[in-house]
Amino acid sequence: VRDLGQDTQAARESQAIIMASVLMARALDIELLAEGVETTEQERALREAGCDLCQGWLYARALDPDDFDTFEQTWPARLLGERPGPTPATAPASGTLRD
Repeated sequence: VRDLGQDTQAARESQAIIMASVLMARALDIELLAEGVETTEQERALREAGCDLCQGWLYARALDPDDFDTFEQTWPARLLGERPGPTPATAPASGTLRD
């Protein structure tokens, strides 16, 4: 999904693949999770396409195993507040798309 939100041929091809994936998920009555979401432009394009869930650095930086418990306890508050920017660390977390 790296090129989503851009005005390029590659972005249009990615969007077509995503739309086909969403249609297939709907036909099979399953939730669809997009991995690797790093920007709000990607999130917007995925939401508009009908994707149910997203995961990536836009929602949470990667965590050391020792930091996961603290993260899990604060996750509900993080959904309501400001999300961290897309900077690398060590293990992704997931989140839902917001309207």
